[in-house]
Amino acid sequence: AYNKGVEGNDHDVNFHDVVYEATQNAVLEQSLKKLTSRCIRLCWLLIPAHLGVEFSIASLSQIYEALVQRDQELSAEMCRKHAQYYLDRIREVMI
Repeated sequence: AYNKGVEGNDHDVNFHDVVYEATQNAVLEQSLKKLTSRCIRLCWLLIPAHLGVEFSIASLSQIYEALVQRDQELSAEMCRKHAQYYLDRIREVMI
C-alpha cells in the first residue's frame, strides 16, 4: 500500500484503505488512494509530526463514529474538517 511504514502513518493509511474499499468501486478506490498518497506525502514533508498525528487520530475517530452511526451529514462534515485542517497547515508553510 501507499506510504505504509512511515512512522506514525499506518493508522491513517489503514483507515483510508478501509473506507475506500467500502465504496466497492475499483476505479474510485484507486483514484482516492493515489490522491491520498500524494496528500499524505506532502503533509509528512511540511507539517510537524506532532501536529499531524494528534489531529489525525482525533479526526479519524470522529469520522469513524459518524460512519458507525450512519450519519451521512456528520460524516461529510468531519471529512471536510479533516481535509481542511491539512490544507490550512500546508498553506501556512507554503505562504
